[in-house]
Amino acid sequence: MKDHSKTSHTAMTRGYQKKIPYVIIGVLVMIGAIVSAYVVFARFNNMPEKVLADALSNTVADIVRGNPGSSVGILKLESRGQLPYTLSLDFETKSSDTAGAGVVNAHILFAGKSYVIAAAATVIDDEYYFKLDDLNKTLQEAANNQPVVAAYKSYLDPLISRLDNKWVKVTQDDLRLLGGLNKQVVDKCPLAVKNMTLSKTDQKQLKKLFLENQLMVVSETLKSQNIDSESSFHYRLDFNNQAATAFAKNVFNMQSFRAVKAACGITDKELESSFQGQAISKVQAHKPVVELWVGKSSRRPTKFKLTFDDTSIAVDFTSQINLRAKTSKIDKPTDSVPIADLRAEFEKLIPPSTSNL
Repeated sequence: MKDHSKTSHTAMTRGYQKKIPYVIIGVLVMIGAIVSAYVVFARFNNMPEKVLADALSNTVADIVRGNPGSSVGILKLESRGQLPYTLSLDFETKSSDTAGAGVVNAHILFAGKSYVIAAAATVIDDEYYFKLDDLNKTLQEAANNQPVVAAYKSYLDPLISRLDNKWVKVTQDDLRLLGGLNKQVVDKCPLAVKNMTLSKTDQKQLKKLFLENQLMVVSETLKSQNIDSESSFHYRLDFNNQAATAFAKNVFNMQSFRAVKAACGITDKELESSFQGQAISKVQAHKPVVELWVGKSSRRPTKFKLTFDDTSIAVDFTSQINLRAKTSKIDKPTDSVPIADLRAEFEKLIPPSTSNL
């Protein structure tokens, strides 16, 4: 007697076997589609203009939200004019919320003599502090070597003795008096900046505005490098001043930035002069080489470099940037001297008709 159950099982097995190739093909097609979609997305997501747009919007968001950040860098400058000199300046900065701090060490070589100037600055909310280290020693060395400096040093000695190696505190009222700034700029502008927020809608709009007004254009994509343990895209950039002006105007008309524009008295004309003024033209006349590194994961700048070299001047500026820090502790300086206490010394240096103190 024929075993029908065995025949049925054999038929089912053959049926499954026939379907297996189709299942495998279907799986392969699905994997191929996923991989292709990822490749297309990765290609678009890693396009230089998209990377720069992400870096710009993320950096603005970090600054507005007061996220911790830090940088270290060095500036080397060689002036080749009638009075040649070289300057090497290294610096460190850090910021968090409404506080910031920085230290600078400058080494100057002039007329065969070397001088060192060290300075520090701290901002805590609406209070500003600065300090100059070994100022008297440095100026005395300069006076010993340069008769012109010697002629002025005795005149400056009373002020130098009060400033040297001491933290000096500057308030908003001091800024208004010393700088001749109006009350709106001193009082309303910092408050507007402090209270500024960046909505997710405006952060997306920042990317859109950048893509429509590409103030930074990648002229060359260089080999990726590890910067502070993060693999980073490496670009050489060109700048478009007209696009920068249009971008800035549109940004300050966004909802998140309107209050700052009004409180700080920023005008479209000032924005135009910022990107198309003589200072920018002079720098661009030297044909600078600008390089930017952007973290592949964080989509934030990790390093910046600017160099140019011609018959009159050579500049090499490099800064490594960390916008991924979780914390950044900034302490208020102790034993500071109010700048108002130096009023007498300042008045001796400034003619009465021009003094704002």
